Amino acid sequence: MGTVTIRDVARLANVSSATVSHVFNKTRFVSPEKTEQVLKAAKELNYTPNAYAKSFRTGKKNLIGFIVPDISNRFFATIIEAVETTLSQYNYKLIVANTKETGTRELEHLSYFCSGVVDGLLIASTFKNYSDISKYLNPNLPVLFVDRKFDNMPWCSATITNTDATYCATSDLIQSGHTKIGYVAGIPHLSTTKGRINGYLSAMRDAGIEVQESWITYGNSMKTSAEGCVQKLLQENCTALIISNGVMSLDVANYLYRMKKTVPAVYFDDDYKLDMAPCFATISQPSYELGKTAAEQIMCLIDNPNQQNYHIILSGTYNRFK
Repeated sequence: MGTVTIRDVARLANVSSATVSHVFNKTRFVSPEKTEQVLKAAKELNYTPNAYAKSFRTGKKNLIGFIVPDISNRFFATIIEAVETTLSQYNYKLIVANTKETGTRELEHLSYFCSGVVDGLLIASTFKNYSDISKYLNPNLPVLFVDRKFDNMPWCSATITNTDATYCATSDLIQSGHTKIGYVAGIPHLSTTKGRINGYLSAMRDAGIEVQESWITYGNSMKTSAEGCVQKLLQENCTALIISNGVMSLDVANYLYRMKKTVPAVYFDDDYKLDMAPCFATISQPSYELGKTAAEQIMCLIDNPNQQNYHIILSGTYNRFK
């Protein structure tokens, strides 16, 4: 049998080709009875609408691009899952590009997505400044920054703040008798890194503790970058640790377990199993909610491209173990 066409479906369903088109493209109301006839006929004939032809007619590809820094990170994997699940409700597909926290890879992906292959773009950028990527963005393409954003950028964003949660974690460690608290941070210039460090520094300052520069170490938010950080902090005789990234938290927990160190730590859990080493508390991020929100908002931007910029901010949760 040759390729099944819209006319074949219309003939079997005893409706016009235009009615079949309206059912699949949702361009006009079709009664539930006729819709059922069309869908039943399409299933029987194993008919699949021609996405390319639809794109040619409507100008829409029903595709959203998502540039992420590390797909192996459970935090971003959860966001991707939520985005994809939510977009499917709008009959949209998701294309994911992984930068591995590398600027050149990000620019390559940006150039591709902004060339007209998608209807909207989600991005968690690895760059330091908005000027680094501004010329690569298409002003006619709806764009939403996810998790990470730049100051004074002319785009909408959906992010999570962990400043308060990190403040609570630091304060709790101080109240438990720790005054020399080491901090394992991610990439220094990221908005997420800055916000979490601000929570730590504010709590230490409010407690009258002067933070030494050597108490804060920086990894690259990727696997294997945290062990050197925690080694330095233990050499500084820090009595407690805060690790502000899920991937690095897992590495630190593994290291403390292997070295049989009993240093209490506050981890960003991000659904990782962190029970192998002493754990004082965790900070949980609403990653699935962030992904769902990002998907909903990029659809809003596609439907209303002229709306004013806005920034949605969710909050992390501090969880103290009793």
